[in-house]
Amino acid sequence: MYGLIHSAARQMVLDQLGAEAWRRVLQRAGFDDLHFINGEVYSDEATFALIGAIVDENGIASDTLLFEFGRYWIGFVATSAFANAMAATGDDFVSFVDGLDRLHRSVRTAMPQARMPSFEVLSAIGGNVEILYVSERAGLDNFVAGLLQGLLEKFGARGAISYARADDGVVFSIALEARAAA
Repeated sequence: MYGLIHSAARQMVLDQLGAEAWRRVLQRAGFDDLHFINGEVYSDEATFALIGAIVDENGIASDTLLFEFGRYWIGFVATSAFANAMAATGDDFVSFVDGLDRLHRSVRTAMPQARMPSFEVLSAIGGNVEILYVSERAGLDNFVAGLLQGLLEKFGARGAISYARADDGVVFSIALEARAAA
């Protein structure tokens, strides 16, 4: 995965647990005083070792950590070098998700070796949205659920997120809550 993920994980640990916890995470993951470079691509093994070490340090379930990291990711990227690209991706939840593949293509231009997932809005009828998530990486469903939750929050929306495996990926279903009249 690319270094921006590692930088976000580092910042989340620093924000929530402090510098000493980050040093312990690095030690548990088998890294020295490693500083991740946003534009570099790192092995999935390194990323999952880092996530596992954060789980151990934080003492929470892996699924919970991945969900919370997905939520955190949205705010982190919104203040990163990709902030302008993120701002141009969409003006609401559905248009943003619909534009994620375009955003990922622009990231791939900067990092050709990056292996990006794909998002497709299958339907957006009334308050129900279905999104197909396709990735060659397994085990990130809760991260994506958290990412979608973070996007809902970014756009001032609320909803219940569920997901189920499909033949070609994972289908996320979001039941949006109706907004109260002002």
